[in-house]
Amino acid sequence: MTLAEKIQKDLTDAMRAKDELRLSVLRMIKSAITYKETEKLRKLDEPESIQLLQTLAKQRKESIDQFTKGNRNDLVDKETKELAILETYLPAGARRHRQSHRRNRRQFYQANGCCSKIRQGRPRRQDCRRQSPKRPRPLEVILTCFHAANFCVTPPLPPE
Repeated sequence: MTLAEKIQKDLTDAMRAKDELRLSVLRMIKSAITYKETEKLRKLDEPESIQLLQTLAKQRKESIDQFTKGNRNDLVDKETKELAILETYLPAGARRHRQSHRRNRRQFYQANGCCSKIRQGRPRRQDCRRQSPKRPRPLEVILTCFHAANFCVTPPLPPE
């Protein structure tokens, strides 16, 4: 059973149970899926559906933050309940994906001598020293700087 089919089934169950909050959240999810399908002109596959649900969950989390700052506790409660319903449709791994991705990225930077993503693409100076600014390099010599899984290749200098 695909995610869209499961949502449709739960939508009818929520209608029968007269659960207004669950019904409105499921309608919102179904509407978002339908909109994305019409945008792509095809049915969504499972990873795309999960990504869409993650986007909706992220929107709810941001709304909760904004409503908390605005001291709107009634809306915070509503968004929190909607988020709880949304997260029931996310697989367990997708919920923790962002946190583990951040942790892995931080460990990668520390292991490769980077302090942040900003430094990741910049080559280290000692690796990228040119031989002499006065003498141009031969055409076949290309300077390759490896730094934290990204590499930059400086183009060869024009022939004399």
